Amino acid sequence: MHNKDISLKDQTSIVNKFTEIICAYNINGEQKIALAISGGSDSMCLALLCTLSIASAKLPCEIIGLIVDHGIRSNSKHEAIKTQLTLQKYSIKSKILTCVNLQSTMSNMHHHARIARYELMLEYCKKKDIKFLFTGHHMNDQAETILMNIARGSGLDGICGINQAINMMGVNVIRPMLFLQKSHIISILQNKGWGWVDDESNYNLKFKRSRFRQLINAQSEIPVERINLLAKNANRTRSFLIQHVKEIFHSICHISEFGYLTVKSKAFYNLHEEMQTRLLDFILQILGKSSYQIRMRNLQTILSNLIQNKISTFAGYIAKPNDNLIVFYREIALIRTIPITSKEIKKYIWDNRFIITFKDCHEVNLEIAPVANVSNLNKIFPNFATAEKKAMLSAPALYKNKTPISIISSLEYQDNYHEFSVTSLLKERLMNQHSTYEIQ
Repeated sequence: MHNKDISLKDQTSIVNKFTEIICAYNINGEQKIALAISGGSDSMCLALLCTLSIASAKLPCEIIGLIVDHGIRSNSKHEAIKTQLTLQKYSIKSKILTCVNLQSTMSNMHHHARIARYELMLEYCKKKDIKFLFTGHHMNDQAETILMNIARGSGLDGICGINQAINMMGVNVIRPMLFLQKSHIISILQNKGWGWVDDESNYNLKFKRSRFRQLINAQSEIPVERINLLAKNANRTRSFLIQHVKEIFHSICHISEFGYLTVKSKAFYNLHEEMQTRLLDFILQILGKSSYQIRMRNLQTILSNLIQNKISTFAGYIAKPNDNLIVFYREIALIRTIPITSKEIKKYIWDNRFIITFKDCHEVNLEIAPVANVSNLNKIFPNFATAEKKAMLSAPALYKNKTPISIISSLEYQDNYHEFSVTSLLKERLMNQHSTYEIQ
């Protein structure tokens, strides 16, 4: 790969384009932006462009680099500290996040490292109330991903490649460098005198991505720009399908205030198979299935079971079809009980479905746990008899001395001893589904 010299005019144009992209996501207030920093050329260019963009557009933003020490190589800690010192030289704050339980002998190690890296960064962003996480993906990454997906037999979503924006765990993950080629990145860094560290594993041909990278670099007949154009055209089609899926969701699906979801059976079965699959994927995202890509074969297995009127279990949820509704609800055995042992703690995230905020609580030694059985349901919600009764057992309830006091829904509750409000994370995720989701 030959580096292309970037003129001052071209560099200004690139900074302006970068600024235009990030401002499109309303990043113009006093916000914090996290940057995924490895110390490699891509992430260092990301840090450089962010610095130049914020300065030129006078954006009142604060950036912080997140450096993940995977702990796989013996010198990984030293590399993380070296990267942190480099960022410090350019007046960029940073934080080193350390992985545990990753081993270099793991099969598909790059995949496990990627998941661990994202989980650490997203958890940090959530904890610090950071709404945006930028990554340094570029045109060559996009080309590699698309070719890998084609080789695996992916459909439309595989050809779409890497999304420029996706919501993961409530954090907006933005890839603002997808318009840049790798050669431009190197040239920009060299022109500004910024250094970087090469990760040797990027050139290790035992990893599939490295082999595809070598293929693209060695074959001039594989034009990176054209592959990216293919992704752009495919994304236009997918955007239309996603819009249609959201319209279908609002017409035939319902999120219960008790933390489960229903779909009108007849309307669902009358949909085209493509729309059934995409609606099912959309539902899994609302339920809180991991934001990482969902394999098409897993969706097809769930869909096949539903069509055959069979119960499906997936990612801690149950999908139960009946005559009128398909009900999606949590497996009770997997729901964790949360003890309330202090009057000082006011907010609890329960089962990734509810945020329960106590406004007033004169008692401790309480618990938030699932309703769990029909006897408890009858005590706190008598005469509840619908097709959704089984799902109601996965709803949260407030317990005192192992006895249910009240069922908790996305409503207000108050008695002489307790007052709390409830936010449905399912409904919140639905509101956040303005960015595309990914199926593979």
